[in-house]
Amino acid sequence: MTKRIAFILLAILLALLPFNALLTTYIQFGLDIHLPVNAWKEVLVVLITMGCFVDMLLYRKKPRVKTLDLVIIAFFVLSLISAFFQTKELGRSLFGFKYDLEFLWLFFVLRQARLFGKTDVERLVRIALGAGTLAVLFALLQILILPKDILLLFGYSPNISSWVPGEALPMYHAVDQNADIPRIMSTLSGPNQFAAYLLILIGVTGAYSFLQPNKERLAWGLLFAASLICLWFTYSRSSYAAAAFMLLLGGIFFLRQKRVSRKRIAGILGIIVLLGIGIAAIKFEAVSQLFLRASSNQGHLERSTDGILYTLQNPFGHGIGNAGPASARFNADNIGWLPESWYLQISLELGIPGILLFLFILIYTLKELLARYRKQHSNTTLGLFLALLGISIMGIVLHAWEESAVALTLWALLGLELSIQPEKAMNSEVVEKLPQKSTIKKRTTSSPSKKASAPLRKATKAPRKKKSNGELPHT
Repeated sequence: MTKRIAFILLAILLALLPFNALLTTYIQFGLDIHLPVNAWKEVLVVLITMGCFVDMLLYRKKPRVKTLDLVIIAFFVLSLISAFFQTKELGRSLFGFKYDLEFLWLFFVLRQARLFGKTDVERLVRIALGAGTLAVLFALLQILILPKDILLLFGYSPNISSWVPGEALPMYHAVDQNADIPRIMSTLSGPNQFAAYLLILIGVTGAYSFLQPNKERLAWGLLFAASLICLWFTYSRSSYAAAAFMLLLGGIFFLRQKRVSRKRIAGILGIIVLLGIGIAAIKFEAVSQLFLRASSNQGHLERSTDGILYTLQNPFGHGIGNAGPASARFNADNIGWLPESWYLQISLELGIPGILLFLFILIYTLKELLARYRKQHSNTTLGLFLALLGISIMGIVLHAWEESAVALTLWALLGLELSIQPEKAMNSEVVEKLPQKSTIKKRTTSSPSKKASAPLRKATKAPRKKKSNGELPHT
């Protein structure tokens, strides 16, 4: 029962996450209902946590604490110490926990609970991809048909590229404040956030399109191509670099497969041609503004340099919630301390120990995913590996994990994927708890005639010659 409830809660979470910004903005500012509707995600995470713990108690599952889990626990403990002795402010600390810890907590809980087998995990992955498909379709409509101010109908602010915490999101962002070059953000809170979410779709659907031998390959290929087109129109330069690295590494995995058919090669070339046509359709002015952006580059460089200097000046951090998006909610200027890098944000909040722990979590998770893929050749594992790698690259110059739709979606799927056990291991956890009555009955009710006939059969049965065919015994 707990497993079914947890599945439903996870399905709701994964299905609604890409529409969180649109729905909450519409409720609060379109319908003028000022309730804390943004907390629905946290409520579901708490309920999923409770369901996981109840299931572990009912089936007496022992916590499976490995090196990665110990490092995550150490990161949690360090964050709590930082909140008590450095931040000393409840609201700021809670928002710091929300941005820095919530997705890691969900990942940790799902890993420990080991609720689902491969089939259920694949169903949850498909639910996430289905929700992503709707977000991509809306983005394509924004690119091709809908007016650029369409989000005004959902309560968004008429401002362009500027947002004040507690107020409505801007109707769109533009390249260098040029209203003629809007950046597509679909149903998410901004174009960079949408680009990071697209990397999840690109990683998983890319693995499904080229490495999964089934009839659904065409559908995954279309979603893969549509995601790449939408990624271009976000004008997120960091996501371009991340996607290029993902495609390069994914291509290496693809080419290492033994069977590379002409159809697959033609599909890749078709996608490249399609992207080339899309890029050629953009005006040269837009392309030059996109990649040059002198003012944006200068701002990134200054904030990143300041972040490094402040980290070196205070190697134990300034307290959780004192940098990144959480700080913007409490600073008087409504801007906050934004170092333009997720890693600098962690180092400013939790110091050098915090960033070392976080980097270890990322690297060790990537290592586990790669080891699982090499052992099981799961395309879902490969897709999640590429997605995590891509968003981690984006985090060098952006606060990549600030968006709930990105962080919770990917880390929930990672926790589910890395919690899958072989069927024998899953069954043994339940079987070993059951009383062994059937074997006792068989031993006490066996007939003497069968016992007497056993030596006769043994004597008359000709000995079998062992075949030396090189087969190994089952272990």
